[in-house]
Amino acid sequence: MTKNEIPIWDNKNDYSADIGSVIVSLLAISDREYQLRVWYRTDGPEVDWFEECLLSFDTDMEYFRSLLRRGKTSLNPAQVKSVLRLHVMTNHFCKIIRDEKLPEDWSEQQLYVINHPYWQKVQKQAAHTLSLLRNDGGCDKPLQVYGSTGTRTASACPNLTDRLGDRMRVFSSPKLRMELWKNRDDFWNSVERYDLVFKRYFDGHGSLPSGRHFDALLAFQEALDILCEPYEDTGGNLTIILTDPNFKKVEKRAQDFLKLLKNRTNRTGGDRKDDQASGL
Repeated sequence: MTKNEIPIWDNKNDYSADIGSVIVSLLAISDREYQLRVWYRTDGPEVDWFEECLLSFDTDMEYFRSLLRRGKTSLNPAQVKSVLRLHVMTNHFCKIIRDEKLPEDWSEQQLYVINHPYWQKVQKQAAHTLSLLRNDGGCDKPLQVYGSTGTRTASACPNLTDRLGDRMRVFSSPKLRMELWKNRDDFWNSVERYDLVFKRYFDGHGSLPSGRHFDALLAFQEALDILCEPYEDTGGNLTIILTDPNFKKVEKRAQDFLKLLKNRTNRTGGDRKDDQASGL
């Protein structure tokens, strides 16, 4: 289905054209009045609803990730993280309402979503993301071609992959966590230390050896965002954080990245040719 233009899309020139489809989804997710008019009251001319909006956003995120992977967009670290965070939040919201009893009437289901306390947080995050993505928001420094063999030797920080691995290691190892994490502050310090290196990567300081490393990095980042979000306001308790089912996912994603790191030196020439053929 062709994406619907919404009234505030008249401001499309305020945003980077290379992520236009993502912007349309963000505008729809951020605009409560649009949702009430189109999703709930079905007042055209647009035809849209909650499930369709998020399905489009999921498709847009696949496109967005492909742009990042090929270095085909100009975004700063805060902008990239804000878009990724919004996607984490929309996925989390879908899990929340899956376990809730929704009204039987379709229109009332749309209103239930719009008025849901967590969805209102999603709306605010989308609005914040849009504010960062405006052309006057500092989007003036192009990203490196991440994972490109052509730019690897020109990297401003050739050991960045190892540094990311070092920051992830504590998340992957129970033994190391027992040594280093005595309280919740130690956990949050590790999150912050990892985040600093992650931001350097998306600020153009270095590239990753392959697209597989890039995908593993984003998978870890997404899992970490999901884990941290419920505890950001209170700080949480270390025992509760470590026993959270989402921590196991963080641990697994860290192990996946470190496994790629360990095998990096053993890659065959055929693997490199495969990456080059696929544009990585």
